[in-house]
Amino acid sequence: MGHFNDLSIQAFLFVYDFNYEWKRNFYVGFSGNWVPGDVSNHDQQLNTFNTLYSRPPFGQTVSLNITNTLNLSPYIRYSDNHKWLTTLRASFVQRASLRDGIFTPNMSALLPVIGRQIESNASGVADIFALEANYFANKHLAFQFELGYCAAGAYLKETGPGKDVQYLATRAAYKF
Repeated sequence: MGHFNDLSIQAFLFVYDFNYEWKRNFYVGFSGNWVPGDVSNHDQQLNTFNTLYSRPPFGQTVSLNITNTLNLSPYIRYSDNHKWLTTLRASFVQRASLRDGIFTPNMSALLPVIGRQIESNASGVADIFALEANYFANKHLAFQFELGYCAAGAYLKETGPGKDVQYLATRAAYKF
């Protein structure tokens, strides 16, 4: 709730994570989020939620939380509660509103690319498949590895470069 220029802000973010321990240390889960987009350009309301300070929903390798998305993510997780936390996840990402593009957290248009007059009724943003492994060496030192594949959806292909991406990311953290 609030105001931006002459627009009334009516936006929210909904995040969920349901899981079940089906076997000792093994979990089956379903998570995701809903980051609504703008309902209409003519209603004097801004409905696109700004995700600037939200935790990334697609793992740590995605540097931007994009807006106007609905993300459905089934996963399998192993956690021994001491050293390892490993997750195999699929994330199916769609546009929440076909009347809005997708934006970076600072609300810059990510797609469609500014200057192009490309409109799309496609809703598919991406299907992301990832394996993430976290190793906690001790209470101060942790390592993270993520291997993934992102298949560009129809919306990305119609409004921008829309290419499939394979990635490997590593991270080390030291806590004082």
